[in-house]
Amino acid sequence: YIFYALLKISIFYEPILLHFSWIT
Repeated sequence: YIFYALLKISIFYEPILLHFSWIT
């Protein structure tokens, strides 16, 4: 369950992390 939640969160935050890397 925890692994699935982390996977879902990582998939959800991936574009955000890319956007942050874009800014910097």
